[in-house]
Amino acid sequence: MFYDYQAWLRASLAAVLLVSTSVVGEPAQVPQKVIFSDARASDDPRVTYKLEVLTQALEVTQAQYGPYELVINNGRMTNKRVIQRLEKGGAENVYFGVTSHELEQRLLPIRIPTRMGVLNYRLLLIHKDNAHRFADIRTVEQLKALTVGLGSQWGTRQVLESQGFSVTPSNTYDGLFKMLETKRYDYAPRGPNEIYLELEHFREQMPNVIVEPTLALFIAAPFYLFVSPHNPELAERLQVGLEHMVKSGWLRQHFYQHYQANIERAAIDKRYVIYIDNPLLPEQTPLERSELWYWPHPPRGN
Repeated sequence: MFYDYQAWLRASLAAVLLVSTSVVGEPAQVPQKVIFSDARASDDPRVTYKLEVLTQALEVTQAQYGPYELVINNGRMTNKRVIQRLEKGGAENVYFGVTSHELEQRLLPIRIPTRMGVLNYRLLLIHKDNAHRFADIRTVEQLKALTVGLGSQWGTRQVLESQGFSVTPSNTYDGLFKMLETKRYDYAPRGPNEIYLELEHFREQMPNVIVEPTLALFIAAPFYLFVSPHNPELAERLQVGLEHMVKSGWLRQHFYQHYQANIERAAIDKRYVIYIDNPLLPEQTPLERSELWYWPHPPRGN
């Protein structure tokens, strides 16, 4: 759709096959099986980003942890179902998502934000007829007077509901945008990395929806890689791999390669930023590690 995923996948699978081939005369080492599942389809650019990060973390740890086999199983289960299967020791053993106290208790978090915290910042999709309603908004309380649309299983929904926001949930991703076009709610907060892609992709379904031009929200919402508690060895491997990717600069370079154009378009540094507290943010969140984060505005409380 937005990315030549099939070409990348063929190259990745070829690499896996090479890694899994033993040297002549030596016994073959059993590859570590990694099963990835996502509610979105494999050609979604956000899924592509996750897979590239996961693959790199496995690649750079081969010498220490051995070969791997990556199995991709997308678009078949909701995020809620994937989390349940990880927790209970089902086939899937890795998951990407916004962290929370609950999720870090159920799964093993790798506390390195794989998108460098770009989802801490949200722009607003709105119906153009309602643009005047946002012109003078400067506080959280003013925002609470409006209705926000979110996916029914998204972590952001839990955060905003805990803060007293009125949330209109959508059970489907596509449905969220259709509901905004018909004014079922007032705004949808979306990350700078995704909002312009969504605006383009769903243009026919929501011709009257625009990006609100003056505001941004800050909601601390680190996006982590999680591992099944039944696979602590895999969690250790991925922690080592991601730390290596941070130290080498790979993760930051990859982040900007994917998102720089849309980040520049979002111009967060020129917007009025409204800070919303996240009471679900675990205390172990490594906010002090500046090398992990994209900070166009410094984080602070309300």
